[in-house]
Amino acid sequence: MGMMTAGSHHAREIKSVLSRLSELPTPPAALYKMLDALSNPKLSMARISKTVMEDPALSSKMLKLANSPYYGFQKEVMSVEHAMVLLGVETVKALALGVSIFNTFHNSTELKGVNKAGLWTHFLAVGLCAQLIAKAARMTAPDVAFTAGIIHDIGRLALLRLFPADSAAVVERLQNGELTLIEAEKEAFGLDHQEAGAFLADHWSLPEELHDCIALHHDEAALKKGRITGAIYLADKICKRRQLGWTGEVITPELTSDELAALGLSSGQLAEVHERLTEKASYMQEFFKSIW
Repeated sequence: MGMMTAGSHHAREIKSVLSRLSELPTPPAALYKMLDALSNPKLSMARISKTVMEDPALSSKMLKLANSPYYGFQKEVMSVEHAMVLLGVETVKALALGVSIFNTFHNSTELKGVNKAGLWTHFLAVGLCAQLIAKAARMTAPDVAFTAGIIHDIGRLALLRLFPADSAAVVERLQNGELTLIEAEKEAFGLDHQEAGAFLADHWSLPEELHDCIALHHDEAALKKGRITGAIYLADKICKRRQLGWTGEVITPELTSDELAALGLSSGQLAEVHERLTEKASYMQEFFKSIW
């Protein structure tokens, strides 16, 4: 009897979380445009530029980043177009997508118990790492891997927004190294951030490939689902092992030779991915510090 009660309580809890998720505002049109723009490798900088220019918050972040000490340009950068040329396509994409996603979930208030710049560094690191994996494994769409990496944790952002105190408690529960993030979330909410993200991806009609990356990035099933989905799964593990960014997790995920083989990656190619990540490490760590 007790078990049935616990089960029905659990089901009610999940239903309540999903109903709160469904009340989240739909993403701004700019995000859809950005996803569309970034998933098309043939898209010109001019079209991305137009999408950025239509978004005042994004334009001001672009200028702020271009004028940050990290870049150290000698003259003040006054126009968004000039900033975009100086920053380059990859940085413009990362910033545009990051800001669009962030604005969907949060105002500028501090997130309790969460290292905000560190969390965003994790998203950027997974995006860049997935792109490197996609290129190394000769996948057809490294740009999609980059986009999927940056948005893979939207379920986590949603839970942080809707349940800040519970989310801070989840991070606290991880500190003794006994639970994984997925286990702690299931205890707290009845579901984990993959399931929350998959619900949102459906609710917002995101493309299937992005949905799968959001729904399976902690799950070995990702390796069988598709090559981009597998790339996100591997990139998430690699970035946590390298401690690129912050997720609040203490348990370091293992990376097996079978997992590499599933994507057709050799140990030499993995070493190259690691080398490229090392080259980008300081860029990733400074990137979000400069704009928030």
